[in-house]
Amino acid sequence: MLSGGRREDKGRSKIVDKTIEEGDRVALTLREKGIEAEHVGITIEEVIGRYSVVLAPDGISGNLLFRALGLLGGWRPWGAPLLTHELVYVDSSRANRSFERQIALASALVSLIKKV
Repeated sequence: MLSGGRREDKGRSKIVDKTIEEGDRVALTLREKGIEAEHVGITIEEVIGRYSVVLAPDGISGNLLFRALGLLGGWRPWGAPLLTHELVYVDSSRANRSFERQIALASALVSLIKKV
């Protein structure tokens, strides 16, 4: 889980503080559900090559990450999932030529939600 700053940045900005607090909550909630998760603040360099999923603090950041890593860096994106107790939605880019990975992700997430 990414956020808008490092822990030591807390107190510099209300917006950054909110993303740090949300990052802590999301990572804790995932761990409580048995999912390995860590909140690394803004340090994306700590997750590259270490985790298979990167969660952005908001849609704008997620879109920037997708464009930087997927379109420029050559990574194969799986999509941006939205999860609720009743709904799984995986957003994807118009730049994709195929949506197989996004469909596979949605299918896997449906199975996960049913277990939780």
